Amino acid sequence: SDLVVLARAEAAAAEQRRPDRAVRVEAAGPVEATVDPDRVAQVLQNLIGNALDHVPESAVVVRVAGTDDGAELTVRDNGPGIDPEHLPRLFDRFY
Repeated sequence: SDLVVLARAEAAAAEQRRPDRAVRVEAAGPVEATVDPDRVAQVLQNLIGNALDHVPESAVVVRVAGTDDGAELTVRDNGPGIDPEHLPRLFDRFY
């Protein structure tokens, strides 16, 4: 799957849900990866949605890049981030 195509589709869907906000996708070109496109879409929906919901004035940028050993997909905003005290439990279910 081309991760750039997936990222652009999710960015466009987020902008339809929140027309007052823009989500920019940065990529130098196609980035092919063997992934489950539905799961990648789900992750992007969650990350982009959180950025739009919790950082109202922030720019949201999805960056897709090929790496030496695969691909990298990041979602970035200008929010304050997560307090360091919560980081150890970040992936605990329902935390």
